[in-house]
Amino acid sequence: VGHVILTDLPDNLKLLERNCRANQLAMDAYTISALDWNHDDDVIMPTTRKIDVIVASDVFLPFVPHLLRPLCNTIYKLLLQQQDQHCNNNNHHKPRAIVCYEERFDCNDFFVRAQELGLVVERVPETFLHDVYRDVDRIKLVSLTL
Repeated sequence: VGHVILTDLPDNLKLLERNCRANQLAMDAYTISALDWNHDDDVIMPTTRKIDVIVASDVFLPFVPHLLRPLCNTIYKLLLQQQDQHCNNNNHHKPRAIVCYEERFDCNDFFVRAQELGLVVERVPETFLHDVYRDVDRIKLVSLTL
């Protein structure tokens, strides 16, 4: 991995920074930026670098199910931005989002919204999960592309 962009709500950015320092990450290996799914009209990645993969882990939270659709909208907009950048660079590689989630509640709103937006959702086979973390009944992994 060349460079990682870590995002969260503004109030959580100091925690991200602390975690990066605790893991002794080089300062030029990451960028930390605020991202609020409820304000996806102004979603812009804080870099001019080409992004190949967007990773979202444990973002389907049962206490905020109303955020599933805004999360999907945000992923869609980020993929659109990256697709434009890839096309401008004459690179036909499609950027993708990988979403890992625990099935704790009905998260169908996310997938309905993905279909409405025309996103291609593919289930990642459980064999791609690490043996220690593989729990086929609870942990799911999907790939989204335009």
